[in-house]
Amino acid sequence: MTEKTINNFAKAFITAQSQMGSAKKDSTNPFFKNKYADLNSVREACLPALNANGIAVLQPIVQIEGKNFIKTLLLHESGESMECLTEIIYSKQNDAQAQGSGITYARRYGLQSLVNIGAEDDDGNKASASTKPDKNAFGLSNEGDLANGEDMKETQKKMNQNDFTGLKAIIENCGSIEELQTIWLDKKNVAIVSKLKKYDLRLHDLLIQAKDAMKAELTKGE
Repeated sequence: MTEKTINNFAKAFITAQSQMGSAKKDSTNPFFKNKYADLNSVREACLPALNANGIAVLQPIVQIEGKNFIKTLLLHESGESMECLTEIIYSKQNDAQAQGSGITYARRYGLQSLVNIGAEDDDGNKASASTKPDKNAFGLSNEGDLANGEDMKETQKKMNQNDFTGLKAIIENCGSIEELQTIWLDKKNVAIVSKLKKYDLRLHDLLIQAKDAMKAELTKGE
């Protein structure tokens, strides 16, 4: 096999990479309210520098051994190139929205990985946030204050159901094993699982079952 030469590409890419910044976390997860860098932010962080140095980005869908992948291709004007593959994974078959989310997810992570850019850290925003207790959907603070004189036991039950429903919905819309693991290990979600185990074992077990079922579906055929 002839060794691939990328001398021109390498020189242009080094210059381009020195001109790239971090992707901005300007999108919000609707459930957890946390910030993340979406595909547009990743593109904005790298495309201008790549294009200015004669490098185009292509992301076609390719099929290999029955599986669909996004091929992220950095093509230099000399004809030299660099590429990587990211498998397209989505939770629901014959669901255009789920498939579209899987494609976007694969494009974002493929491009971000290949050009080696990170996302801006938002710890500074978290550090400067108000130290007042967070309010939940029922108007209760983390200290467990009661709202409108509602019985504590009934309030706790509603809070458990709300946490369970929200986290289960997020789990069932995961597009990859990596996304499922990230969500499951998020400290907020670890706290939810622990709380359900303490206050409502039935909902806790149902959540574990939902996570295991999604894991099995995402790994099916691997």
